Amino acid sequence: MAKLLVVDDEKNLRLVVQKELSRQGHEVETAPDGEAAWEALEASDFDVLLCDINMPRLDGIGLLRRVREKCQTPPEVIMLTGQATVESAIEAMKLGAYDYLTKPYRLNELAALVNQADEKQKLKIDNQRLRAQIERTSKHIPDIVAESPQMKEVLRLVRRVAPSDTSVLITGESGTGKELIAQAIHRISPRAEKAFIDLNCAALQDSLLESELFGHEAGAFSGARARKLGLFELADGGTLFLDEIMEMPAQLQSKLLRALETRTFFRVGGVKKVEVDVRLIAATNRDPDRAVAEGQFRSDLLYRVNSFEINIPPLRERAEDIEPLARHLLEKIAGPDAASITEPAAEAYVHLPGQATSVSFATV
Repeated sequence: MAKLLVVDDEKNLRLVVQKELSRQGHEVETAPDGEAAWEALEASDFDVLLCDINMPRLDGIGLLRRVREKCQTPPEVIMLTGQATVESAIEAMKLGAYDYLTKPYRLNELAALVNQADEKQKLKIDNQRLRAQIERTSKHIPDIVAESPQMKEVLRLVRRVAPSDTSVLITGESGTGKELIAQAIHRISPRAEKAFIDLNCAALQDSLLESELFGHEAGAFSGARARKLGLFELADGGTLFLDEIMEMPAQLQSKLLRALETRTFFRVGGVKKVEVDVRLIAATNRDPDRAVAEGQFRSDLLYRVNSFEINIPPLRERAEDIEPLARHLLEKIAGPDAASITEPAAEAYVHLPGQATSVSFATV
């Protein structure tokens, strides 16, 4: 399905095209002239623009120029022209139009051209997202070491919740491997072929966190020279992992709640509503109920993100994982010729005085 804008001053033709393309599953809006079309383009994003050339107020060529100059992500444009204006259509091609059709045209011919233009538009947007994702994606997915009953239970819960779109809250002390569990949920979920995007909410200043999450438009603030896609957009179709979510400022918590409830948001400085399909996984080292009681986290947001909770116990409570983890680390660091761990050394690991409370059970 594509989102289309049909622009033509002939009302009957607009309605016929709208009805036919809607019947084929597309979302179709119409406009009677170039100025009305530009107002629609400012209010919403479209995949394909079907545009007549001869129109009052702002003609098709003028609209095409404005689209190419001012739209951050311009739609693919198909020009619709009469026999007498073929030269104008050729001019439109030089200005970046995808193609043109001469009136009268067949509706099946128009529908095929719309599908081709939509495919190109989606590839263009996917390439933009992939470039941004590559900059954030880790090159290596860590392995999980789990020999203790506690960690085997954690992995059982991972397998149970992964197939659904349920929001998950992962709790546990710092360093217990919450992000690795989030990655495991994503890897065995139906979203595994899409992006896994992560953000540590405690790592950014409050003023930058909103832009990082929702993106911004050019000129939204000092230094914003171009549109930036936020992590919600980069994670579209995939999973967004928000680590240390309870460090998020109160004002941004309300915006996050609305985005989760409506699956829509506005970029910073933007007026176009962006629709996304994102699964949220969050993590915290705090006690969620206490954070709500102390007014540090919204109760309604906790309800939204904590549809399913997984708690990871610290390593001191699962001694069975210490020796396998030590061997795993040694193999990762030293490679195939790694030295072995003797039984006395392994025994010493388990009985170390004051065992670390936050040693991760996995390694990168």
